[in-house]
Amino acid sequence: MLSFKTTQLFELHRKSSFQVPTPVLTDNIVLPVETYGKKFNIVGDFPRRVEIGEVLLKNGDFKVLSPVNGIVHHDKEFFTLNLRIDGELNYKPNFEKKDFTFLELKEKLDSKGTISLDFPTIPLSKLLDVFTASEGSKVVLAPFTSENFIDYRERILQKFRVEYDAFKSTISKIFNKSEIIDFILDKKDIDFYAYPEGKARYFLYKYCDEPMMGEVPAERILYLGPETIYHALLALYYNMPFHERYISVTIINKKGLLEGESKIYTIKNGTNLTHFLELIREEYGYKYFTINSFYEKQPVYEIGADFIFDIYKHYALIICEEMLSSKAEMICIDCNDCSYFCPVSANPRALLDKDNSDFNKEICIDCGLCSVFCPSKIDFASKILNVKGEIPFAIS
Repeated sequence: MLSFKTTQLFELHRKSSFQVPTPVLTDNIVLPVETYGKKFNIVGDFPRRVEIGEVLLKNGDFKVLSPVNGIVHHDKEFFTLNLRIDGELNYKPNFEKKDFTFLELKEKLDSKGTISLDFPTIPLSKLLDVFTASEGSKVVLAPFTSENFIDYRERILQKFRVEYDAFKSTISKIFNKSEIIDFILDKKDIDFYAYPEGKARYFLYKYCDEPMMGEVPAERILYLGPETIYHALLALYYNMPFHERYISVTIINKKGLLEGESKIYTIKNGTNLTHFLELIREEYGYKYFTINSFYEKQPVYEIGADFIFDIYKHYALIICEEMLSSKAEMICIDCNDCSYFCPVSANPRALLDKDNSDFNKEICIDCGLCSVFCPSKIDFASKILNVKGEIPFAIS
């Protein structure tokens, strides 16, 4: 069973003089009326004045809230909502410690637009509804996000320890038949994060004695990652609507070195980051960026085109001097590294055979390591997608 520190791919350039500029909020926010393939219903009349946290878009239980105080317009040509800031810039939270019943917990999370960031686009209240909390069920309070660019566990312990204790107490009372497994306060035998331990299925397999599953059984396991918990604490104890998100910015030079430590910023939903990226291009000559992952296949963008930050899709920017992988695929040399480095032994090498039935698509976690470590630059991610199709999350 193999897992990897990011430093195995990229070494840190410790003497870097690279200065990442601070993203500046423009006076115009853009919200698409579709995300993750979900088409939203527009709520209310336009134009109108709105406040932070007011519902603008809705699809079933999923709500998109206003990230600013201002005037909102509906652009029917481009299928967007455009918000012009006209009022107090930031939401002013007020601390309120209280116990919640199950119904109160769901209603509060729902009203604040809190979603699971471990299973994006699923409202947290829906996860709570599906979870049966019967004998043998588990609530897993996990310590890692998908690639753990930001250490949310540490942030919770430093800033919200009282709130976290209250949240855990509430969860324990509501789900009193469930086993509460707390990796936030007790990291047990985990010394450090190593990819892909932030993926729910793999984490449950490695640390919670669960078999490798095709999907997380949401009726039996309530999996809460640290970023999901972080925003739940803000919603429950500070009345904070989900309207902004931390984003990490990582710079990689043409030698494959990290230009200093990653920077972390709080960005409001719908913020245009084009100017921020153009400053980096003008100052340092960096031309490209991608989102969210060193390992998973993601689109590569050229700096200059509009890039709108979406809190439901984006949590990391990786900016690079050159295209990181521009070589065409070569012939497989039968090194078998793809299967050797697979953390769940799904045997991706079988994808290159005429009969690919020996590839275990049910347990593949789409971590991308087979593509990363292939010396022939074979695009296993596309082959896996073709074989698997879309395997939905248990409650979707």
